[in-house]
Amino acid sequence: MGHSTLDIEDFVSLLKKYGIERVVDVRRFPTSRRSPHFKRESLKTSLEEVGIEYIYLGDLLGGFRK
Repeated sequence: MGHSTLDIEDFVSLLKKYGIERVVDVRRFPTSRRSPHFKRESLKTSLEEVGIEYIYLGDLLGGFRK
């Protein structure tokens, strides 16, 4: 699921709406200049505050930029 230009509140609401209990982040570089709330640490904190588990697997699954 991409986050597009959603703010964190709308993103979390969407996850809650569909009963998502866990987010697995596969981005190799989990950061965003345009949306700092989607940086790895910020996203993890925001999700865990509302009871959604955050798992980072980018080191295992993420691709390299060319």
